[in-house]
Amino acid sequence: MKAKFGVRCVVWATIASFCSTYVGAAPVSLANMPLVSVSTKAVPPNVFFVLDDSFSMNSAYMPDSVNDDNEKNCYRNHGYNSIYYNPGTIYEPPLKYDGTSYPNSPFTKAPNDGFNPNSNTTNLSTSFSAGSGSGSSNSNGAAYYYRYRADPDNPPSTCAGNNSYEIVKIAAADQQSFANWYSYYRSRLNMMKTAVSRAFVGVDDKYRVGFTTINETGTGTNRFLGNAVFNSTQKQNWYGKLAGLTIPNSPIQYTPLRGALSKAGRYYAGRLSNATDPMQYSCQKNFT
Repeated sequence: MKAKFGVRCVVWATIASFCSTYVGAAPVSLANMPLVSVSTKAVPPNVFFVLDDSFSMNSAYMPDSVNDDNEKNCYRNHGYNSIYYNPGTIYEPPLKYDGTSYPNSPFTKAPNDGFNPNSNTTNLSTSFSAGSGSGSSNSNGAAYYYRYRADPDNPPSTCAGNNSYEIVKIAAADQQSFANWYSYYRSRLNMMKTAVSRAFVGVDDKYRVGFTTINETGTGTNRFLGNAVFNSTQKQNWYGKLAGLTIPNSPIQYTPLRGALSKAGRYYAGRLSNATDPMQYSCQKNFT
């Protein structure tokens, strides 16, 4: 009996020692990146930005079907024409590559294209015109929009009858926001430029960023910029491509989305003529 008791004591002592050691062990710290990369900085991902430069981007209406009603009051209401002036939105100017702002647009001398330093201007207090066609609703005059009578804050996305809307002249307190909308947001292209300028201003040299358009099939100087570390030089060049893009009225450019994505694939595969392969490492992340 004494021998058996001794064996049991040894066994229990061993288990107790094991448990005590396990409980007292330090927590394990797992790496959040491949161990091969631990001693070096993270690999900057590629971001290849593709901008729509189709002819429709010059339009001051969205979606396309809205233009069928360009002589109706609904055309000048943000519920139906989703890019028309919305009195509930404060329109801020776009940003430059260094984070500084474009100037506010003057209400009495608003550039028709705020990104073009040589743009013609319009006095929005006397010469504003929205849409096309004829009639008092879109002839030149003081800037205005149409408000949906039944629920001004939630207008329908369909075109209601003309009597469902009432005209509203732009009040003095809203003139600055309206002028900024006119110069920087009125067309699809300028709205995109403004939004992108504000979205990318915080992107830094932890990324490699490039630029192209959907109608640029190669590496044309004005519509292509190869991926590179997004330092101040690359960022300035990239913002210059964005702000300087214009879309000609002729020949008409369409929307070759499949071709643009195919080009991006060739670019990442190192098979796009006259372009440097953007891939630096096999584990590098790539976005389009």
